Amino acid sequence: MICENIKNTKDYTGINPNFKKAFEFIINNNLNELKVGNYEIDGDKVFAFVQEYTTQAAVDKRWESHEKYIDIQYIIDGEEVMGYVPIHSLKECEDLRADKDLIFYNEIEKASSITFSKGDYAIFFPEDGHKPGCALGEGSKVKKIVIKVACK
Repeated sequence: MICENIKNTKDYTGINPNFKKAFEFIINNNLNELKVGNYEIDGDKVFAFVQEYTTQAAVDKRWESHEKYIDIQYIIDGEEVMGYVPIHSLKECEDLRADKDLIFYNEIEKASSITFSKGDYAIFFPEDGHKPGCALGEGSKVKKIVIKVACK
């Protein structure tokens, strides 16, 4: 997992060359004007989902991971907490890999959580269990873009 603010973005193309197009999309678009929905960036190698929602209590959210895609979760507006734990610490409870590249896990007691605000992002790799969309206190409105980057 990588946590950063867009003002301090590093060159992550050494990890995955598809990161270049993902970050170009973030930097070269007025994200506040993007409507909720799906955006093709580079076919099935890089694509995005713009979301708007109200954060929820962490107990109401689920741990997840993905095998084929890396998530770049960028906060356009608002504030949320995202949980993190390595997937080897989690127990799988629902496998949606075939249809959605998504695996859900049972709740655990010990995990890390990080607060993200406007301009902050997290990069979650296949080995990173994550729980996005969690409230910091009361629920708050969030606008976020999740860019899916193919692992290969």
